[in-house]
Parts: sequence; C-alpha cells; structure tokens
Amino acid sequence: MTQPADARKRWDADERCGGVADASAFAAEIAELASLARRPRWVAEDPDVHLIPHLRDATKPGQTGLRLLQASVSQDGVLTVAFEHAPGASRRDIRRQAWALVGAIAETMASVREHRVGGQVILLPSGQINAALDYLGCQAGVVSLDPHTLDDVLDSVLAVGDRAGVPDRAARLVAGLRSRLDQIAARVAGRSRPRVAVIEWTDPPYTAGHWIPDLVVAAGGKPVAARPGSQSVPTTWASIAASEPDVLIVAPCGYHLAGAAEQAQAVAAAMPGVPIWAFDADGIIVRPGPRLIDGAEAIASILHPDAVPAAPPGRVARVAGVQAS
Repeated sequence: MTQPADARKRWDADERCGGVADASAFAAEIAELASLARRPRWVAEDPDVHLIPHLRDATKPGQTGLRLLQASVSQDGVLTVAFEHAPGASRRDIRRQAWALVGAIAETMASVREHRVGGQVILLPSGQINAALDYLGCQAGVVSLDPHTLDDVLDSVLAVGDRAGVPDRAARLVAGLRSRLDQIAARVAGRSRPRVAVIEWTDPPYTAGHWIPDLVVAAGGKPVAARPGSQSVPTTWASIAASEPDVLIVAPCGYHLAGAAEQAQAVAAAMPGVPIWAFDADGIIVRPGPRLIDGAEAIASILHPDAVPAAPPGRVARVAGVQAS
C-alpha cells in the first residue's frame, strides 16, 4: 500500500532502498525536469568530452558492480548507454549501482557547480542560468563562468572575488599566480621548446583544448596536436604522430594520477619511442582554477628538469621514455 506522501522516505536515501512504494510520487518532478531539459542549451557541457568520461569513471572496476558496454551520442543529441551488472547481484545492489550511474549523468547534465568564497555564490559554466535557479528555488548570487584560456581562468578568479565581496583577496591571489608564471618564464627563457602533445582522453584520443595549450606555452613548451582556446576534439594516433611530439602528456578528464597512469599504458603502445608522462589531470590540468599554475610548474619540471624544480609527489609519473632536456 502506498503511504501518505508526508510519511514516505526518500527511496534513494533509505538504507533498505524501499522507502517509497509508488514511483509515481516523483511524476511532477520528473515532468518539470524534462520540461527544463528541452530548453535550448540546457545541457551546457559537451557529452563526448565530459559526460561519457564521467560515465566511464562511475562504472570502472571497484566503483560499482556495473560495467559500461557502450556509450555514444548521436548527431541529434540522443545519448545511448548500455551496461551490464555482475552475475548474481541482488536487486538491492543493482539499484544502488544504477543510482551511481544516474548520479554520474545527472551531475554533468545539470552542469551546476557550487562553491563558497567568503559568501554564497553559485557558479554555472554556461547554459540556462535562470532555468536552473527556477528549478532549484535558489536566491543566491550567480556568476556564470566559461573560461577558454588561462587568462580567462585568472580573470574568473577576480570575478568570483568581486561578487563574493573579497576583491582584494582575489587580486592578491591572482597577482601571486601571475608572479609564479613569471618565475617559470624566467627559468625557461632562451631554452629550446620541446614539442608537447597533451592527451585529454585515450579511447579515442582527444586533443588538448581550452587553457591546456597555454599551460604548455607557460611551461616552456610548444603545444602540438592542440586547439588553444577551443574545445578538445577526437583525433587519431596517426594525426598525433604526424605532429611530431617530443613529449606526450596523458591528462584524462576526470582522473587523478593513478587513473592517468593506467590510461598512459595504451598511449605507450600506440606511440612507441616518445617519452610519455601521466599527470594528475583533475588536480592540476583540466579544472579551471588556481591549481592550473601548479600544472604549468609540473609541465615545466619535466620539460626543463635542470632549470625547474621537480613537481611534488603525486603530481606526475613517467610512464615511458626519458625526460626532455
């Protein structure tokens, strides 16, 4: 029997996974979300670059009992996902695993990131801000950020500081970050610039886009197989090889060093003879924020090891070949 609405528990939070007897209780919320999803540009992030990697991460071994078999996005924007669960899994386990998968989808589709810097500020990279606010019932101040270059990222720090009421603090932070970039530039000035290809995903390979080529330039390298200030796009190993990189950096979106090092093994097989390094991508390369300067310093440390101090432990790992000189 269906309990009165005020007596029900959230079925996704109930430890028995059965607090709600009738799924139609969510019909109004589902209809409202579906209506929002039909609005132009509601999905703000590129599914191929952001959504599918999140799905792979949510279903990798050890995360859930689900295994992602296939995920693709058609030309008209329809996402198709196929997965299987471990043999003998209980209904409860399958339900929990399915919620983990749904969570990976929902986080990226909603494209809402909330941070607090001296106050309550919600950051949305792009899309229908008013629609998101209406749905969430949120009255907080909103800053819409969509940085494409390293300068854009640093400017966004200033924008957040201004809206959070701490412009001086933000200005000091950015000044310190730019000073660190100047220090790298001084250390690598006049030195040969190795050709560097940064791989944002490996199956298929994705070129480096947005601010990542800027990090390579700041580190004393020359970005190749890259799209500065633009979205990362799929490519081929043959195209990457044709760019004649001296160094390959594997920095897959959604992964820290261990995951990057695992993916780098496939790169080593596809690109023999080229020095290959794995990076803590989520920590210092792919997420727009102050730690990108850590990323520039780490790249500089592998390109010019006799001029730039080594990166702290846990940031980079050599997978194949030798250091650049």
